[in-house]
Amino acid sequence: MSQHDFDIANQTFPSFRSDLNDALQAAATISAGASAPTTTYPYQLWFDTANVKYMIRNAANSAWLNFVGIDTNGNVDVTGTVTASGDIIRNDATTGTSKFALQYSGADAAVFKRNNATGVATIANGYAGSPVDALNIDLAGNVGIGTAPESFAKLEVKTSTDKNIAIFDNAAGPTIGAITDAGGSASLRIAGSPLIMTGNGGSGAEHMRLLSSGDIAFGNTVANTVSGYNNQAGGGFVASDSHFEFATTANRAAVEIGKNNANDGQLVAFRKQGSQVGSIDVNGGKLVINSQGTNLQYATGGVVRMNNDASQFYSNTDNAMNLGIGSLRWNTLFASNGTINTSDANEKQQIAALTDAEMTAAKAISQLFKTFKWNDSVAEKGDAARTHTGVIAQDVQAAMSAAGLNAANYAFWCSDTWWETQTEVPAVEAVDAVYEDVVIPAVLDDDGNELEAERTEERTVTEAVEAVAAYTRTDTYDTAEEAPDGATERNRKGIRYPELLAFVGAATEQRLANIETRITALEAS
Repeated sequence: MSQHDFDIANQTFPSFRSDLNDALQAAATISAGASAPTTTYPYQLWFDTANVKYMIRNAANSAWLNFVGIDTNGNVDVTGTVTASGDIIRNDATTGTSKFALQYSGADAAVFKRNNATGVATIANGYAGSPVDALNIDLAGNVGIGTAPESFAKLEVKTSTDKNIAIFDNAAGPTIGAITDAGGSASLRIAGSPLIMTGNGGSGAEHMRLLSSGDIAFGNTVANTVSGYNNQAGGGFVASDSHFEFATTANRAAVEIGKNNANDGQLVAFRKQGSQVGSIDVNGGKLVINSQGTNLQYATGGVVRMNNDASQFYSNTDNAMNLGIGSLRWNTLFASNGTINTSDANEKQQIAALTDAEMTAAKAISQLFKTFKWNDSVAEKGDAARTHTGVIAQDVQAAMSAAGLNAANYAFWCSDTWWETQTEVPAVEAVDAVYEDVVIPAVLDDDGNELEAERTEERTVTEAVEAVAAYTRTDTYDTAEEAPDGATERNRKGIRYPELLAFVGAATEQRLANIETRITALEAS
């Protein structure tokens, strides 16, 4: 069949019959050709062989309209425009609903539809002519499964009955992850006692569970009670009274936090194989570190340095620890008795009487005792600062040098050097907290009924900041190597008075002995 314009000219009968047969054939099969018929009529059909689409003449017989397009692969365009991707366009109206349906047996259908007024696209599926909306996508790309998506939710899932959300790989169970109430293969289950699991197939291992009591339990095996978690290795729980426990052995928690936070007593308890070894307590607003045994130890770098028992506070290593350092001193030591200094002959050597030079220096030092006041006490108390008695370390050093001795060789004279930097820390101004009201939209069901009313919640925009006055921070360093560039070298000299007084006392005793000898000689003559 060829294109025919249905115009038969006046002619002899044989030619008329031939033209009439061609026109009848064109009418029977619909006119087809690469160009439109010359003679046209309202509602005339024509197949455009050049563009592979059916055309229909409009009612005014003024233009051809796209009716339906079919490409060589069988893709159909209802409006007549066939694209390379095989789209099917049902309707481009701005109102109403455009639909496309796939039916089975004339009743069951999968439907894709678009509300042209709201722009929401919906996929529905069902049977008996009543497909149910399954997925909705609005113009912002928000997706709702079982419901129209809220503007603030990129993905919203809503069902009227218990359902599972699972992510599968090629295994039989949700081995990537799941939110389910279907059993032990899930990674997160939210029905019954909500739990978190890992695993694949149907053999997931439970790791966390929210119990009906409000306790949060976690561990490596299933436990439906707090006591169950409390008695397993690697388990623990956060109880509804806000205290926390976890265990590293299968018999009782290793750490318990916040069990007694309303009263004096334990805040944190530590256990070893079921037996408590210590705790952090509160006593009248004071924090208490408590050892369950007879001794409390202090360690640094994994090495025990100090011990404290019922009656003693002592170093863990003999003759190795100092109390304070040259740059960071204690102020006052309150004691009912004096210090005990080791004086065992078995631990001494090179025992000797004072030399003449030492006697000379000691005699000079005995005349150096003075009264004085400390600078920091005067700065704090003014004239009320108390008067002290003693020697000046620099004067002692000079007396030793005058006698030909080096004061640094004697333990009663001390000198400590360190390095320090000072950093000016600026003041911090107080800032009030800033809050704003946030409107939470109402929650509606599919029929527009209000499930949750619109509400306003207060949200913190800026946290409050407490004012802090400017101050100077001093950092100290023990050696020049560890001190930064620009650090200031400091030195402080001191005296061990028991040894200095022993040094001066020995010279005094010798002077007294000499005086007694001379008196005895005079009396004899």
